[in-house]
Amino acid sequence: MFSFLKPKFYIKSYEEDDHSLNLNIYSQSKECGFISINEENIIFQYSLKLVGKKGLINIRDAKLYFNKDIFIIKNEKYDIIVSIKCNEEIYNKAMIYFNIKKQKINDSKNKSKRDLFFEN
Repeated sequence: MFSFLKPKFYIKSYEEDDHSLNLNIYSQSKECGFISINEENIIFQYSLKLVGKKGLINIRDAKLYFNKDIFIIKNEKYDIIVSIKCNEEIYNKAMIYFNIKKQKINDSKNKSKRDLFFEN
């Protein structure tokens, strides 16, 4: 008899450079994906065997949450986009980085004339 157990994913570490924060995703002690937060988007991709997820969400439309060791990314309609096990220290690092990038995007000094025009 075959038993197909769904792999459990978790965020184990992170790396920060000048342009992004990358959260490294593991399953069964193997690196199998990432979540990358950059100036404009959150890009995610992870898979193991036949289970996984990939996608992109604009930083303006994203919201980050932490609930009982689970890192959650929701869209503006509050649909869950990503839900992965994570420790609170890594979540706090991601949240600080995310808030800085989101604030920078929402700052009128960094908006294009087109964005400023369509906001009014």
